[in-house]
Parts: sequence; C-alpha cells; structure tokens
Amino acid sequence: MLCEISIGGIVAYCSNLILDIEEKEYAYFLSVAGYQTAVKGILANLVENQVLTVRTDEKVHWIKRCPENYHIKIKKMPSGYCHGVAVPKIALPQRDENEQSTEFLLISSDPNQLIHLFYRHLEIKTEIPMHPFWAKWLWQFHQNKDWLMKLDTLVGGYDGYLVCTDTDELQAEISKAIKLQEPEIVSYMNTQP
Repeated sequence: MLCEISIGGIVAYCSNLILDIEEKEYAYFLSVAGYQTAVKGILANLVENQVLTVRTDEKVHWIKRCPENYHIKIKKMPSGYCHGVAVPKIALPQRDENEQSTEFLLISSDPNQLIHLFYRHLEIKTEIPMHPFWAKWLWQFHQNKDWLMKLDTLVGGYDGYLVCTDTDELQAEISKAIKLQEPEIVSYMNTQP
C-alpha cells in the first residue's frame, strides 16, 4: 500500500515508514517513490527537520526527523520515477571509530531474523565478548531492562526496534550469569569438543 507524503506543494508516495509515535512521530525508516524532484524534495525536507504530512486510510500523521543523522540513498528507476530511502546511521551495523553511543536500530522484514540481527549489532556496537548462542538470552535481558523499544510500522512490511544498552551493566550481567552458570549462557560450553 502506498500512502501520500507531502510538504507544501511537493507530493510523493511512501511505501515504508517506521515511526516512534510516542516521541513526536520521529521517522526511523522512510521509503519514498515518485518523480525525482519530489523524492529529493521530501528527503531534503526531512533532513532539514521540516514536518512532513503522511496520509493513511485511518488518519493524517505529521512526521519529523529523528535525532540521529540519516543515511540517504536515491535510485532513478528505468520508468523515469525515483526511489529514495532514509535510515538513521545507527541502523548500519558497522562501528564508527569515534562512536560512543550504544544505541542502534533494527529493521527487518523477517521477524525470524530479528534476534540474529540484534545479536550481530550488539556484538559490533559494544565490543563485549559474546557467543551467538546467547542471542535469545540477551534479547530477553534487553526487554526486561526496557532497553528494547518496538517502533510503529505505519506503512509497509518492516518491523523496527530501537535498542539502547549500558555496556558496563550488560558486561556485569553476562559475568554474573557465567559465574552462576545460568543454563542459557553456559550450556553451549558442555557441547564443545
């Protein structure tokens, strides 16, 4: 389903939109299609922190940029139309050398891949020694600490989660789980040759 997205006289179509509705409708993932000038205009206005209007069947939403910097990709299609995507840089798995934040964004169209994707990002962003076997335990731990926030998918088929972690507390909790020999953490060690 495509929804109309506009600002002033610029109109394009939104194919995917993930928001944090509780926090002033910040856009954490935006996919836009239409004429090249319209797509570029919509994305430029988002980056410039202008309020965009999205019309769905149910209601009208006024969306703004999230506090993070965006990574923008625009591709001209053979039909003459254009497709653009805006995603915060915290969604990218690589770690920036100067990065201090342990906040990251998960976006996936496959719910079965979320925990794997979560583990992969967590391992890269925190640099804490971990084992992939711990992924479900780490996911549950983040949920229990309210460090994992499900975002709202307004348009499209992607799910989004905003993850904030405290590396010192996480490392202490992993050490405690190893010391107490919690099955979710140490059971893989018993299967090693």
